[in-house]
Amino acid sequence: MKNYDFGIRVEIGNTVGSGHYFRCIALAEELKKRKKSVIFVISNKKIIINLKKQFPYLLLKSKTEDKKIEECRDLMDKIKFLIIDLPEKQEKYGKKLQDKNIVMINDVGKQNVYSKILINGSIVKKFHNYKIMNKFTKLFIGSKYMIIRKKFIIERNKKKIIKKPIKNILLTFGGSDEKDFTRKVLIILLKKEFKITVVIGPSNKNKQKIKKLIKNKLNLNLVIDPKNIATLFSKQDLIISSSGITIYELACLGIPTIMIPANNAQKETAKEMEKKGFGKILNSSALNKNNFNKILSQIEFRGTQKNMIKAGKKIIDGKGVERIANILEKSINLQNT
Repeated sequence: MKNYDFGIRVEIGNTVGSGHYFRCIALAEELKKRKKSVIFVISNKKIIINLKKQFPYLLLKSKTEDKKIEECRDLMDKIKFLIIDLPEKQEKYGKKLQDKNIVMINDVGKQNVYSKILINGSIVKKFHNYKIMNKFTKLFIGSKYMIIRKKFIIERNKKKIIKKPIKNILLTFGGSDEKDFTRKVLIILLKKEFKITVVIGPSNKNKQKIKKLIKNKLNLNLVIDPKNIATLFSKQDLIISSSGITIYELACLGIPTIMIPANNAQKETAKEMEKKGFGKILNSSALNKNNFNKILSQIEFRGTQKNMIKAGKKIIDGKGVERIANILEKSINLQNT
């Protein structure tokens, strides 16, 4: 194995959403643009198909996380900095690798931090709480550090035309949509005269039920694992989404959004987004036709769409990946001197 400036430890599947992988790709692309070498460190073979065309990778062989961490330790002789984006496992990695150059990307706080650098792009202040275990740790916190993919930044700069009444609606609830929100929202929208785009990931377990639901519906379009997601988003008048990492991309684009949080962390994110003027919350417990119509009317009300577009773009300016790359580039340059 040759030497690399950066390794990126990330996964997809189970409790880890695809957003973590995509933001790591965005960061890797920015580092590569700056002539830095990057290798991905993974254990899930599903990622390999996508990585083959873009970046080198190393497949960990161990079954347990403790053994995987030991494999990562051995790799650190060939990697100057290891970037880790693994929800729920970061504290364990940090503690066991605290003598190494590691960078944590974390969105939820409430953990001990052992890494040299921690990056948290969450908008939620209560997710910024950490116990710093090493005096050399540097924290970079706030939505200015949220990583946004390049394609979203390109689309962001195109002028958004506000349409009234709303006609084009897109549904997106992540790669797996464990709560089956896509199907539940579709049932509400089926008899309405919207042009509806349904985006689902390849791991959605309710794929066949959704296909059956929209069969022969001329106003419905099902898209599975789209490659042009930013362009697809930017064509919509309204998006209905969960409030994980995707909500930051929607804010960057300034697309009016109805947020249906999938868990407690997403509820906090949705509350903060709505408080700052972007998006409207529709809790899953209140998911019915009357509540949807009420929120739709609020969004279509005079000036609301325009204000939501401005608010989203103010929250997320799209420069987070550049800021983080600057930090990492500076850190590696200091190590080389």
